[in-house]
Amino acid sequence: MKKNEHSFPFGIYCGELVDKNENFIPLLLPETSGGFCILFDDDSEQKSNNLIENTALKLLEANSSANIEINIFDYSIRKRFSHLSSFKTEGLYKIANKSQLSNQKFTELEDIAFKRHDELLTSKNRTISIYNQNSKYKEIYYLLIINLEDFPDDLTSEKRFIELISAAHEAGMYVIAFGNKDVKRTNKKARRFILEQYPIIEISKDKIALKAHKSVEQLSKLIDKHECDIKLVNEDLGLIVENILNKIQRGNNENNEQDFLSVPIGTSLDGRVNINFTLGRFSDSYNAFITGMAGKGK
Repeated sequence: MKKNEHSFPFGIYCGELVDKNENFIPLLLPETSGGFCILFDDDSEQKSNNLIENTALKLLEANSSANIEINIFDYSIRKRFSHLSSFKTEGLYKIANKSQLSNQKFTELEDIAFKRHDELLTSKNRTISIYNQNSKYKEIYYLLIINLEDFPDDLTSEKRFIELISAAHEAGMYVIAFGNKDVKRTNKKARRFILEQYPIIEISKDKIALKAHKSVEQLSKLIDKHECDIKLVNEDLGLIVENILNKIQRGNNENNEQDFLSVPIGTSLDGRVNINFTLGRFSDSYNAFITGMAGKGK
């Protein structure tokens, strides 16, 4: 699924393809598409919610450490993603359920994207996923789950929204947008842009279909050629959540292990990370030699 533990998975798992001979293959949308949209009819909203939760949990499961933050833009009073909300205490789940909160979170993400494009991305490190493979200091990824019926709204400039979405993939942000199929009739530039930007999975009462899009052109042809249906996988999401939380806790215990000596001696070149001289079990170093000329402060 990934080159190493700090890479974003190259394929986003969304269910199973089933051909006419009942052969099953995973439906993996390319990470390079930057996201996808889910549109549902009036009878299929819960199916859409299940697909989103399953996809998000698979992304968390594919990473060996807690390096994906989930951001929800959804104004529903009833909790839509109860399994994902289990990660709130870990700081991995954040929800903007009102206009003001959405605008604030959007501005935070906009600043992060700008900083990453300005300071971290180069011709060598074209995306944050590549940057994380080449750098000692890793950046987290952001999964943006956006209810298109709610956001962007009048408080958020459509121009700013389009600019962020256009720059999101390179900046380490993956987008899952969703909404009732009626949003296709929108006259909002931002919504039209996101519907054109990403491949679309349409969910109806009787069928799930992947609509043709430049980023999944070959996959769409494969589905049509072999007359494949798309089926959602009905997994035990509660068990997946438990396993991920246990993995996070084990990682926290390892990171909290202390050396018997830790002395700050400087910072990284960009000033973001403190560098300590350490001795102990965590650093796996117990001996040191200190050398220098007389009178130099050994």
